[in-house]
Amino acid sequence: MADVRAKRKSDPSVGGETVAGKRRHTSTALSGKENVVPRARPTSSKKPRLVQEDPAIERLQERIEMETKIKDGATRLLQASSTAAQSMEASKGMFVSNAKILALLREIQQLRAGKQSPATNNSSGLKSCPAKLAISDIRIPLEWQEFENTHGKVDNHTHFGVFCLFRIGNQVMDTPSLVSVDRSTMDITFRDVIIFPEKVDADFTLEVEVYCSLPPEETASHNRPSTPIKMFKRLRGGSKTSSEDPALIASSSSFSDMSSSIPPRRFAIAGHAHLHLSEMSQTCKTYVLKRGAVGSSGTASTGGHNLPLLPLWGQICCKLMAQPDCATEPRISGFINLQRMVGGLPDWVRLWCVVRQNRLRCWKNPEDVGRRMPEQIIELTEGMVVEPAQRLLMRRPHAIFIKDPDSELYMAFESKEEREQWIEALSQSILDLKVWKSSCDFLIPQPNSKFYVDSPSAHFVPKLRGSGAIRGSSSLTQL
Repeated sequence: MADVRAKRKSDPSVGGETVAGKRRHTSTALSGKENVVPRARPTSSKKPRLVQEDPAIERLQERIEMETKIKDGATRLLQASSTAAQSMEASKGMFVSNAKILALLREIQQLRAGKQSPATNNSSGLKSCPAKLAISDIRIPLEWQEFENTHGKVDNHTHFGVFCLFRIGNQVMDTPSLVSVDRSTMDITFRDVIIFPEKVDADFTLEVEVYCSLPPEETASHNRPSTPIKMFKRLRGGSKTSSEDPALIASSSSFSDMSSSIPPRRFAIAGHAHLHLSEMSQTCKTYVLKRGAVGSSGTASTGGHNLPLLPLWGQICCKLMAQPDCATEPRISGFINLQRMVGGLPDWVRLWCVVRQNRLRCWKNPEDVGRRMPEQIIELTEGMVVEPAQRLLMRRPHAIFIKDPDSELYMAFESKEEREQWIEALSQSILDLKVWKSSCDFLIPQPNSKFYVDSPSAHFVPKLRGSGAIRGSSSLTQL
């Protein structure tokens, strides 16, 4: 029997059929036909599982939806507008929403591309704190005589709508006021305070763009794709992955209303300026305002019309303010043993100390903060050096040494961990002072009824009489 079993295993033809043969005959018997291919298993109707989106990208997509709704509202206002002022105001709202949507789309692409974080300010790994940024008291002087000598006489009844757009990275802000400009206007003034919602780093670049409405004859060619539409199509069709982006697909409808029955007024960039940290000031300063868009010659624009649309003097006056986190938030607080010189001899005193702005303020008790004047105030300077004190010179085990060209100071702590925390906090405060300088002492005023923060509404009223620009008091919701 063992020999028979071994022969069956070695020779499939002996003693029966193979497993494959049994399967083939079974399939033939069931179907009644030979050479029938077995029926394929039905594919699952379940949709493929979507990859969970980054929370930051989801927040950006929500902002895109919000801007799309704002733009749709401006489009409906444009359809219902009965005056030139209402049409101008609604068109400006559509224009600004387009710019914000494109900026948000670019930010989504940068996040998905894995943009690297910015480098630190020094080799110690410390990075200067971010700051809240604001710009106010904007004034743009005009020069009509030289403009008319070159471009011809300007009709006294011609009105332009002018506003400013501000860009920092992917943040886009605008002046809620839309100023009416005619031949008698000598200065364009915006009394708005523009506060950026997201904090910026010290290496920021603020792009200021001045936009002016085109005459009605230029607006008649509204069937041509506008610059935002071209940029949107380029962003959407630039890569295979971007065309499948739900944010891009969701926002595509926001540009479809450009062919509405009532065409929106067109705007073109008349001038631009770049501002940096070095232009910070608590008072108004004058900066160079270049004609045309960035990279243009100043005599022609990308929209096909001649520039300058406005008789720009070539200057812009404004106040650029920054409020670093170190100006409002305490860096660190706790009890410190400070060394004082009393009668020429060192003496130690235990005080409650708080590091904020560029100062170390000391009280006897934590309850005295905000109620009494500090017992001692130590000014931090850019040239200060903070390091652990040498054990041979100091009996206390956990001490630090603060030195600048004019003074020396010793501090002692209860533990090594506490000492390291204070060394890092003091070094961070000194770095912030080096980077932000006098801005560490400045606080941006809180907005009130005369100040605007990221407001989607605009204000525009045609000028009636007198000289200078007139701001209207009616908003989009009131028209």
